[in-house]
Amino acid sequence: MLYDPFPELLQELSSIHELGLSVLPVASEELAELKRQAEAAGKRRARDQHRYALGGLLVAVGLENVDFYALYGLLAHIDHLLVWSVEARSVMGMSSFAQIVEQILKDPIRAEGCSEWGKYLSWERMRALYAAEVTSFNQSKNASSHKRWRHGRITAKQHYLIAEICKIEGLPMPIITKKGAAFEWLKDKGGNPRFKDRPVPQALSIS
Repeated sequence: MLYDPFPELLQELSSIHELGLSVLPVASEELAELKRQAEAAGKRRARDQHRYALGGLLVAVGLENVDFYALYGLLAHIDHLLVWSVEARSVMGMSSFAQIVEQILKDPIRAEGCSEWGKYLSWERMRALYAAEVTSFNQSKNASSHKRWRHGRITAKQHYLIAEICKIEGLPMPIITKKGAAFEWLKDKGGNPRFKDRPVPQALSIS
């Protein structure tokens, strides 16, 4: 079993935090932030491990070469997947799930339609994450341009959001190392009309 350092680190930070509250009021504020980050890191690590496991499952069943967005769009249209799977099975005979998916996506019109839906659904998910990461924060007192947090290192969530937006919009990945700069970049993209009003793809034809 892999050693998980976060519970031990969290316990130590809690002890230091209690001491800091009594003798170092200013420093205790920073310790509280370290404690919060340790708690978040532990939760994020567990969540990421689950995501990696799901990704590994896709590779295990043979879907490693399927386009991400096309697969996303296909799985989001269960009726199409069922009808097209029966059609593919009638052509191929006994086949694995991966082979059936690949056969479905050999049709360029279906593949393009599924990919467009995959991109749109990814964008919708990113917009929800953006609202949680930027909009809600922007309404808090911590959004001040003079806050010390802006000089800290960019967070994993900020980096992920930036990378996803760049992938969806076809933008080059910017070199951003500070929380404040990342916050402003995400805020700016939130004001981009393309990010606000991405058109819904046309309905997929099931025939």
